[in-house]
Amino acid sequence: MLFGLDLLEPNVLITDTLLGLLSVFFSRKITRLPSTHLFFKNWQLFLLLFGVGTILGGIGHAFYNYLDLGGKIPAWLFAIVSVYFIEVSMLSIHPDKHFATRLARLSAAKLIMMLLLLGAVLVFAAPGNKISISILLVILNSLMGVTLSAGYLGLHYYRIGLSSHFSYFFIGVLIMIPSSAVFLFEINLFRWFDRNDLSHLILAIGISFFYAGILQLQQQNEHQLPETRGASNDKLPRK
Repeated sequence: MLFGLDLLEPNVLITDTLLGLLSVFFSRKITRLPSTHLFFKNWQLFLLLFGVGTILGGIGHAFYNYLDLGGKIPAWLFAIVSVYFIEVSMLSIHPDKHFATRLARLSAAKLIMMLLLLGAVLVFAAPGNKISISILLVILNSLMGVTLSAGYLGLHYYRIGLSSHFSYFFIGVLIMIPSSAVFLFEINLFRWFDRNDLSHLILAIGISFFYAGILQLQQQNEHQLPETRGASNDKLPRK
């Protein structure tokens, strides 16, 4: 009990809120950059949706005894949709615009499929399995989307000389991947800093690397970034 409320793990609400506010703060900072490229716009949308979804997730978790399953669904929806914007952001600067366009369509199809799967789980899964299966679906979607886009494409862009600053994205993914293992294998350091809090700390460090990479790329020269909408295929000089 806290302030007369029967809250479930209130520490999770605190770390969820802090992580969400950090992400929204980064999103707000990106909107103030003098940038028009889709790369920056889509990263801004990811950080905003991820941040809002994380805060909603903390509320849904802490107030589970009052909101039940319905309190968790908004966070799952935000999580699935937010990953889509990382994918299209990284694809928006692919030198092969035709290949990137096909992958962007595949990413949109994956988004629809994941939302339909989540809906099917919520409707047809056994009541006792709805939460665990939904969380697993969200984690798999995030691992697949973030690893292949920010991770693989970030490393690819670094290797082909698009910019050395793409190393921030690859490193950010490497930092974030263990957060899933921490959550799934229930690695709890101590009572008031459990698997949720540790995974949130890891995610906060990871998105901080993403934000640092975004700033470095914008400062380098955003106009040299390739754009899949028929723009230049010039490469950024490696610094």
